Amino acid sequence: MNPAALRNDLSALHSAALAALVLSSSGSASAQVDFRGELVGSLVWTDADSDAVPGEEEPEEAKGLASLRYLPELMIDARIKGQTDFTFVGSANLTATAARTVADEWLTDSNADLYRLWARLASPRLEFRVGLQKISFGSATLLRPLQWFDQLDPRDPLQITDGVEAGLFRYTALNNTNLSLWLLYGNDEVRGWDVVPSDPNEVEFGGRLQFPLFKGELGLSYHHRDLEPSALLPAPLPESTTPPEHRVGLDGKWDVGVGLWFEGAVIERDTDLLPYRYRHMLTVGADYTFDLGTGLTALGEHFRLQESSDLFGSGEMVQITALSMSYRTSIIDQLTLIASREWEGDESSFFFEWRRTWNRWRLHLIGFSAPEGGAFLGGPPTDALYSGNGLQVVVVFNH
Repeated sequence: MNPAALRNDLSALHSAALAALVLSSSGSASAQVDFRGELVGSLVWTDADSDAVPGEEEPEEAKGLASLRYLPELMIDARIKGQTDFTFVGSANLTATAARTVADEWLTDSNADLYRLWARLASPRLEFRVGLQKISFGSATLLRPLQWFDQLDPRDPLQITDGVEAGLFRYTALNNTNLSLWLLYGNDEVRGWDVVPSDPNEVEFGGRLQFPLFKGELGLSYHHRDLEPSALLPAPLPESTTPPEHRVGLDGKWDVGVGLWFEGAVIERDTDLLPYRYRHMLTVGADYTFDLGTGLTALGEHFRLQESSDLFGSGEMVQITALSMSYRTSIIDQLTLIASREWEGDESSFFFEWRRTWNRWRLHLIGFSAPEGGAFLGGPPTDALYSGNGLQVVVVFNH
């Protein structure tokens, strides 16, 4: 984010906060103001080659990475009238990194970005939220076809993801059926499984209906966006050419002693500038907690992605199986293992974490082994942190 844009965002945050405080000072409103933050220090060693070393335009082999991150957050909750609440949230993502290369050089970088900036009006059945926010839904945990608006990685101990500029409306009925509608504008980054970013000058829209079914829930989702023309061809396309993309998703989850779920999506990209017009994704999963000690929780998912030129045609396919196991050895200690196998490429990944949690502190000791470029968890292969063979130490302080 450039300094001018950051100043504009901080100015908007300041104005919204002042408006909330003024609102809360009226006789018909009461407010609670909460300021909190998360300070994170991380050290990573990996034998992977990285093309995304901070501060460098040319590829470098980064063998070590030290980072410091601070996430300050201001939250204001105000009861406006009756059962109607107003909530304002503003937070920033402040980072400083230092990467050590194979040439024993240290490359440093720092960034200050807006992380969240949204306001919400809510009653027991209605909610309207607008601003830079997180939108995430679906039944799957490790391999998510409905990862449409976030970059969450299940291995990330901080669960960091960029937000989207959006307006979100949600209605919840008495039987827990809920309807969500959204509009997005000005978002130009790839998200989740995206291959091409959205056109930031066009409005994206969609919605989701989720309702109870037997002992679980079923959800139906839809999203429309226009693809960024410059990402499809080196030369700009005519102004009238904005290839549309349609997404339809279906997911469900039930508890029958064993937790069972599925999550699927079909994506149509109305353009001949990509190799395939259709993308099909499906995940099926299950979890169960075994009566061993404090309880051993096992979770498994199988994911299938296929791209084709026709809706019901065949084409390139990727299949991944992932397994997660977690066990709490004490009140403050937890062990987690995540393993995945990509069958077509014959590649496997392993992730092991020991987590200790105190009142305000957390310690994460992590070991990982994955093909360079990532292991498909949290989206398609990228220059992910958990690439190659490596170790990570993360210390977190919350105030």
